[in-house]
Amino acid sequence: VAKGPGAEGPINEAVSRNHVYVYGTAGNPSQDELASRRAQAASAADWSADRGMMGRLMIFPRYLSDKELRQSDYQHSNLVLFGTSGTNDVIAKLADRLPMHLKEGTTGYGLLYIYPVNNRYVLISSGLPWWTPPKKQTQQTGYNFMNSKIDMLKNFQDFILFKDSPDNVIIQGRFDNNWKIPAEAAAVLKASGVIELK
Repeated sequence: VAKGPGAEGPINEAVSRNHVYVYGTAGNPSQDELASRRAQAASAADWSADRGMMGRLMIFPRYLSDKELRQSDYQHSNLVLFGTSGTNDVIAKLADRLPMHLKEGTTGYGLLYIYPVNNRYVLISSGLPWWTPPKKQTQQTGYNFMNSKIDMLKNFQDFILFKDSPDNVIIQGRFDNNWKIPAEAAAVLKASGVIELK
């Protein structure tokens, strides 16, 4: 697959058209864990923005479990997938086609990337979500955590790996024109110890 119009990223392109947020039910989660996964997808799908004198804009895209995803969703929607191949059956189904994965059991890291699948995008969000606030916010630098979660996606390229929050970037970059990870980026991802590369 080569990059081209409608298949060139960056990350925010996954939510610029019809899309669905999908949380995982795999891995035999407890009721509390399943509720936490559902809440993460619901939080991402809660778009609201204060437009000053124009009022508050609120949009609520669909969010559902990996078991509820329909064939028509695969055909007509970009998919925002939360979890890993061990926690989300849709990610597991696509695992052989995806370029990287956050290692199972990894904590304190977030991996976010866009990738083309079947003429649509998947946006993989593994580990910490992209809207994780910094642990210490001492001054107004880095990403603006008061903006909506969707607005934050405009700050990212094709992929980002971070530790603790998106202000602490291990690596961020773009796939090459054939949707491959550039060699320098692959070396950094591998050296992190938390990423499995294809």
